[in-house]
Amino acid sequence: MCPLIYFIFILLPCLFFCEDCVLDNSSRDSSFEYQLVKDLLCNFNTNLPPKTNNSKPIVVGVKFYPKTAKFSDDEELFNIYSWVVLIWNDERLSWDPAKYGNLAKTEIMSYKIWTPGLRLFNTADTTDYDFLYTLCRVRYTGKVICYPKLLYQTFCSTDLQNWPYDTQSCTFRFGEWIRSVTKPNVQFTFANKKGIGMLGNEYLMGWTVVSYNQTEDHNKTEQLTVTFGLERQSELLGSIVVVPSVIILLLTLISSLLCVNNDVRLGLLYISLWLHYIILNNISFNLPKHSRNVPKILLFTRGSLLLACISVLLTFTLKFLRKRKVPPPSFVSLLNNYVNNSFIKHLLWPKWEAEINYLTLSEEIERKATEDWNDFTNFVNTAFIIICVIVYLCLFLLFMPFFVPLPS
Repeated sequence: MCPLIYFIFILLPCLFFCEDCVLDNSSRDSSFEYQLVKDLLCNFNTNLPPKTNNSKPIVVGVKFYPKTAKFSDDEELFNIYSWVVLIWNDERLSWDPAKYGNLAKTEIMSYKIWTPGLRLFNTADTTDYDFLYTLCRVRYTGKVICYPKLLYQTFCSTDLQNWPYDTQSCTFRFGEWIRSVTKPNVQFTFANKKGIGMLGNEYLMGWTVVSYNQTEDHNKTEQLTVTFGLERQSELLGSIVVVPSVIILLLTLISSLLCVNNDVRLGLLYISLWLHYIILNNISFNLPKHSRNVPKILLFTRGSLLLACISVLLTFTLKFLRKRKVPPPSFVSLLNNYVNNSFIKHLLWPKWEAEINYLTLSEEIERKATEDWNDFTNFVNTAFIIICVIVYLCLFLLFMPFFVPLPS
């Protein structure tokens, strides 16, 4: 018990007399930097811009380093979360390094100094504001470099005419915030020839940034323009929409080569109609709902579906005509005579033989009528095949989407 009492009596004086004896681990440079920042910000007015000679504009260098991006074609919005490098000179933040332990640079929070207002004019964000909250590096020459992380959102009108191989172009227009009439002009310029550094972040969700261009025009309010070229990642969509569209085209043509009395012909046409339904469902599920133009794949599918329906109706009609035993109208006989006595008869393909089971002379009229109807159906089916080939060729050339790369 006695040792414990002695320990308490020894410890109590230490608690009362050594509370101010705190080890100072700060370096000599830290004390110089503390004094430097204190002197720089003494009476510093954050609302006043740097002074320039002869009322020249304050030149601010800008460079963008996008980290993540997202393009929503349903809402026609393009979002970019980016590092923005802002570089300018402020003589009020210059000092003599010899007076501060040869300290050549320091760091100051942006809200403690004047910062340029870089505004996105075509923003889609309703909470647009002019405020930077980041750490800025300041050199003894007065050069200030800030690295804010900002989210930019703009409207991007989509053109889905070549969907799913479509490309989009989205533009951001930047300029100066106008906070007061007496505020000097701020001239924004790209920090170097390449004002955008993607750093391997070109691949977005469902899109790829294939180009990014920059322009400057200091005579306009929108001084900087950045345009991103986006290309849809269309491998999956092409395999579930474009490839089946070509398959049903061939399926309809192949079915027309079969005899109308063959049930396989109707079976292929029913499969073609079912595939049209599947493709339209896929298009409806994947196609964005906003576009300046009608997607060509819809026009192609509409034309293909119309031909498939006509082919079904034609099959039933020709099947009915081949079973008729009454003499055909005079125009049918005249058409058959003209075709059989001209070079057109060599173009008839396929040729179906008439199904004749009549053996008596009394059924000669019915036999002749059946042959006339059979020749007529051969001609109509061949004409339909030629028309289908021409129409499908036009549909394919005019409305089938193809990959067209954006100009770099």
